[in-house]
Amino acid sequence: MSEAYEVTFQNDTDTSYHFALYQHFPDSADLLSVAWKVRGIPLKGVIPSSAVVSWTMNYGVSIANWDPNGAAYTGSQMVSAELGKMYQVILMDGNVPAIQSKPTGDTHPGYITLVNDTNIPLDMGVTIDGAFVAVQKVNGGERLNFGTVPTFYAACFRSIKIGQSISSGIALSPVQIRFENGYTKCVVTTGMNKGKKGIGNPQYVP
Repeated sequence: MSEAYEVTFQNDTDTSYHFALYQHFPDSADLLSVAWKVRGIPLKGVIPSSAVVSWTMNYGVSIANWDPNGAAYTGSQMVSAELGKMYQVILMDGNVPAIQSKPTGDTHPGYITLVNDTNIPLDMGVTIDGAFVAVQKVNGGERLNFGTVPTFYAACFRSIKIGQSISSGIALSPVQIRFENGYTKCVVTTGMNKGKKGIGNPQYVP
């Protein structure tokens, strides 16, 4: 069974924010990081001014659809995935792309590979706990190699939705969250530091 993780967002400023949790993939420059967990939290003094997000590290692969109205990615098909396995997208009747539900081979340990075995460019992505963490456009005959990292980032936005790119609109700079030494929970707090609003270092709790 996958281990459960938890982050508590606490807002100690006079501004309401959307807190977003996402991952970053420095070894895969073409992967687009998207907001994965999002909570809207009001300003200090309004109850509640905190929120909790929790998840398990259950991976999946999916064909991604861009919703221009919501300005975010949604999944048209999600298949549970295992680390170290390869998954294939094929064309079904009517030229409809579909992910085969079973792995078609092995890949590097710690990686998930998604192969676009069609002649259609597709947006494809990897999910954790049922939501996209990364999306990439993959041409026919090419593949997406997703290397997992146990590192997360938390940032504050004026407004953001799950599945939306985190490349713009950050109101307060992100902090890194890395669960190590058996810790699976932490608290992330906004506040004032030398007259400026910011996010403090995560406080890890047993």
